[in-house]
Amino acid sequence: MLDYQYPGWHYGISYTDNKTFVCPKIPKCASSWAEQYFLSLGWVKKSFVAHNLFDLSALVFLREPKERYIAGLGEFLNRQHDSLYPQAVKSVEFRNEIFREAFDKLTLDPHTSLQTFFISNLNNPIYFKVDDSLSETVASFLGTTVDTTFVNSMVHGVGWRELALEYLANNELASKTLDSYLIADYNLFNTVRFQ
Repeated sequence: MLDYQYPGWHYGISYTDNKTFVCPKIPKCASSWAEQYFLSLGWVKKSFVAHNLFDLSALVFLREPKERYIAGLGEFLNRQHDSLYPQAVKSVEFRNEIFREAFDKLTLDPHTSLQTFFISNLNNPIYFKVDDSLSETVASFLGTTVDTTFVNSMVHGVGWRELALEYLANNELASKTLDSYLIADYNLFNTVRFQ
């Protein structure tokens, strides 16, 4: 049911000012906000792989790993399997089967891939924590103004994300498997110095 072939091209999407900084796109790490913000500053969308931008200082946005994964799983299911949602709400058994497969496979698409995958070859990372003050922190770092019209996309209401959280709360093995999968992201998240 949940089959996925990873598109390697996604690894290279970034925004750059062409001289000083590059910002790799990491799905579910304020990527909607980042696109709006950086393009408004005159940055351009490029592949840092194709244009060999690895030596530029990289503005890296990191989100708490489990929070990001659950949001990413919700995004994946909403995009790829939303027609199953009404049945998943009605049937715990059906919902559990979906999540059993999801937590068995874990890497379903870019939204559920490790954050560390997207930044593994960057030479000069500068880390920012994805939280409520991200836009102010980035604007202060770059010496630009904060534009409050740019917002990160949000999903309102109960959906796949909430169902996944419920499943994890009731399934210790799936929760431990997810924690094990996220270990590289947690190691990075817990050791870097955030701006």
